[in-house]
Amino acid sequence: MLLNPTMPRSAIRPKSAADVAKRGAATLVEPGHAVVRECRIAGRSVADLSVRVTAVVDRLLVDGILGLDFFEQFESVLWRPRAGELVLRFP
Repeated sequence: MLLNPTMPRSAIRPKSAADVAKRGAATLVEPGHAVVRECRIAGRSVADLSVRVTAVVDRLLVDGILGLDFFEQFESVLWRPRAGELVLRFP
C-alpha cells in the first residue's frame, strides 16, 4: 500500500478489489467503486472504507493507495520514514 494523505479518497487496483471481494471483505458497489469492510490494524477494527477501483494504481506497482479518507479516522498519524514506521493513534 502506498501512503498518500494528500489524495482525498483511497484507491485500489481492480485485481486487488476482486480478490478482497472474493474473500467477502469488500463489496463492489458499482463500476469503479468498492467498500472495503472488516479491516483491522493491530487487532483493532477500523471504519469501512469507500475506495475507487482504478487501473491507475497498477502503474504504481502497488495494491492500493491510502488517502486522506483513511487517515482522517485516527486522532493522530506519525510517519517515521527512516525507521519504516507508521504510528496510528486511535481516538
